[in-house]
Amino acid sequence: MEDENRFQINMPANVKTRVEVINGIGIQEMIITAVASIIAVFIALIYNAIFNNYLVAVGIWGFITAIAFISVMKDKYNTCIAELIGNIIKFYQSQRIYEYTIKEE
Repeated sequence: MEDENRFQINMPANVKTRVEVINGIGIQEMIITAVASIIAVFIALIYNAIFNNYLVAVGIWGFITAIAFISVMKDKYNTCIAELIGNIIKFYQSQRIYEYTIKEE
């Protein structure tokens, strides 16, 4: 037991374990945002082809890209909104509902 405590290394607080371009945005988040932006371009092109409204198509592209950027940005606890929503969905799917009936005697 004493040997285990002797060989433990304490990590200092606020040490980044990965390379971040902007605070909270690393390479993986940039790739996710780029993929979402490319998908948004195709959605905006389809909207522009159907309704012939270029300004709204650019707005759709900007909105989808901004939402993707904000949802994958990590906070100081190394979590993001997308992971948080995923964890909430997993939690509610794993919950069991038991219906109880009260019997009067």
